[in-house]
Amino acid sequence: GINKLERAVQDSLHTIVGDRVVKEESGFAVISEAVGDLTDNLQHLIIHQRDTLTKVQQDNERMAAPIMQMIGSIQFQDVVKRRLQGLVQAFDHMANSIEEVVGQVSQRPDISLEEMNAIIRGNLDRMVNVGIEDLKAGRFADVGQKDGSPPQGAAIELF
Repeated sequence: GINKLERAVQDSLHTIVGDRVVKEESGFAVISEAVGDLTDNLQHLIIHQRDTLTKVQQDNERMAAPIMQMIGSIQFQDVVKRRLQGLVQAFDHMANSIEEVVGQVSQRPDISLEEMNAIIRGNLDRMVNVGIEDLKAGRFADVGQKDGSPPQGAAIELF
């Protein structure tokens, strides 16, 4: 009886263990398949991200040149605008100086030609020097000097 009981327990144990092993093997197979699918999906995602980043980089490189040209054009226009404003100021100053000379000469009807020439020549020299200084001050202000003094060290002026 004991032998029969022992055999029945062993058969039952083998059946239970066998069933358990089969279930665990199928469970591990499902897990393994899921991990494999996840790995494949992750690889596809990585490939997609790499392709997307490559495309973005190519698009950025393609767009960089026109953007840099546009920025250069804007900077050029800004420099031209400031230079033209400096010229307008210089010409305004020259026009005021010319009006002063005309006023000085017209107030003295008995002025000699030499005196008139000296007044005009002195005012023209002063006008040209002031105009040159104004233009220099405007240029130095363009490269970062607030007081119009020459720049300290190297100065780079675009265009």
